[in-house]
Amino acid sequence: MTLDAPLVELVGVTKRFGDQRVLDDVSMALPAGLTTVVVGPSGTGKSTLIKLLVGLLKPDAGRVLVGGEDVGAMDRAALMKMRRRFGMLFQDGALFHGMSVGENVAFPLHHHLKLSRDEEKSRVETALAQVGLPGLADRRPDQLSGGQRKRVGLARALVMQPQIVLFDEPTSGLDPVTSAAIDDLIVTTRKQLGLTFIVITHDVQSCAAIADRVGMLFEGKLQLFGPAQDVLRSDHPVVRQFFDRASNGPIRVV
Repeated sequence: MTLDAPLVELVGVTKRFGDQRVLDDVSMALPAGLTTVVVGPSGTGKSTLIKLLVGLLKPDAGRVLVGGEDVGAMDRAALMKMRRRFGMLFQDGALFHGMSVGENVAFPLHHHLKLSRDEEKSRVETALAQVGLPGLADRRPDQLSGGQRKRVGLARALVMQPQIVLFDEPTSGLDPVTSAAIDDLIVTTRKQLGLTFIVITHDVQSCAAIADRVGMLFEGKLQLFGPAQDVLRSDHPVVRQFFDRASNGPIRVV
């Protein structure tokens, strides 16, 4: 698949919960090998979007396509196979505090692959090195800083060698300096590994730092989607209001 070809597509996706239409006729083509950031205020459908991408929810209308295959039409076996194409960095890191860092990173390997101990150790060491934490496999999560725990979460997302990594609010709860370091890590890792990143956030400074493509959700509707520079500079009234009010300072568009 060539750069800029859509690896993930949403085609007219609508999702309701009761009378509430959480996503309303959303269409996006997310390019392979780039970072797409979906922004918007809380409660506007960003988390629902993630669940649709991995088949935890099915759309009420429209289609979600991964590699051209309709996720909503997949049976359980096909879904499990498709999900192995994804890695996931959860908002709080979702680390197991009773396990070491290495055991946390190795957790998905235990459940999905049959590797020798040496192969597993090598995968874990490689993933930790990729996120800047070499040699920390024996540490416990409570011995790490918030930024380090996020890095461990990313190492666990990378250890299965996915094509696509989903990030749920990767800078949530971090101070500005640590947030900037995580942004740099996202940019560097995507470039080095050539993966497709999909980031859900309301952090507009982070969005400006990491995005190749930006989609803006508001009240379930996709207000604007396109190259990051175009969206961040847009005078679309809803988009402009969100970025101006959500930022704590001027947004630097590169």
